[in-house]
Amino acid sequence: MGLTISAKDMMRYLEARGFYLARTTGHHIMTDGIRKVPVSKHPTEELKPGTIRGIIKSAGLTIEDLKEWMGRE
Repeated sequence: MGLTISAKDMMRYLEARGFYLARTTGHHIMTDGIRKVPVSKHPTEELKPGTIRGIIKSAGLTIEDLKEWMGRE
């Protein structure tokens, strides 16, 4: 996949897709009112590829949409 994104940028991406911060526990829990998606609490932490795929899948989004949002093709 070769895609890297920080936890902070992942939260911005989710917010751009209609998610908002529901609560903070060991992770930030983002929701769109239907789905709940945990994102690392460390904003500068680079997320691992498997974590990125899991967040995207849980949110019902696509990797292609994330790449487009990041300005990549």
